Amino acid sequence: MNLVCKPIFQGIMAYWDGNKNAASYTIKLFINDRVISQRINERTELYCSFTGLAAIDGITTTLSSIVSGSGIVRPSVGFSGRPTHSGLDYYLQVEVEDKNGKIIDKTDKVKCSVKSF
Repeated sequence: MNLVCKPIFQGIMAYWDGNKNAASYTIKLFINDRVISQRINERTELYCSFTGLAAIDGITTTLSSIVSGSGIVRPSVGFSGRPTHSGLDYYLQVEVEDKNGKIIDKTDKVKCSVKSF
C-alpha cells in the first residue's frame, strides 16, 4: 500500500491507495513513536488531513518578525548558525481493517513535515 504525505499550512495532507477488502482505514499521527492522534475513515475516503500542527523538527523555520516604521521586516530574534534537528518528527501510518475488524494491511510509517508561517 502506498501512502503519500504532503505539507500544508500548519498541517499534513495524506492520501493512499485503496484496498478492495477494506471496511475502514485507521490513520495514525505520531511524534516519533508516540501516537498523538488517530482518525477512522470509511472505505471510500482515501485521504486525511491533520491541521493545527506546528513545526517541531527544529529545522523548519517560522516567521517571527516585527515590521519597522519604514515597512522593512526585521527578525525579532537574531540567529546565527545553522538550525539543528530537535530529535522530533511527525509520522503517519494507515491501517486497513476488514469487515470483521481484523487489520489486513498497513503502510510503513512515513515521515512528514509541516509548512509554517
